[in-house]
Amino acid sequence: MSAILGIEPLAMRRPRGGGGCQSVLSSVVASQLVTHGKYGGVVPELASREHLRAIVPTVRLALEQAGSSWGDLDAIAVTEGPGLVGSLLVGITYAKSLCFARGCG
Repeated sequence: MSAILGIEPLAMRRPRGGGGCQSVLSSVVASQLVTHGKYGGVVPELASREHLRAIVPTVRLALEQAGSSWGDLDAIAVTEGPGLVGSLLVGITYAKSLCFARGCG
């Protein structure tokens, strides 16, 4: 069974199933409700900054809850759109950096 880390850097998260997944070992959501709630909607600049602040500890927590380590991962997947450009850039850049550091293809 392959272990895949999925990163979904969206301000408005819509839960959906993954095609062909046998099981989900962990699902961690870094909520921005408190940040955006006082404005009555998503503020793109704040969303990007919150993604930047939260992405590393969120991914670490997901791996911890899954009982996995970086060495257990076979692939890293990331949402590339649609979504807010700044938030997507945070997620895509982080995923690419992880792949570069881990020697992923």
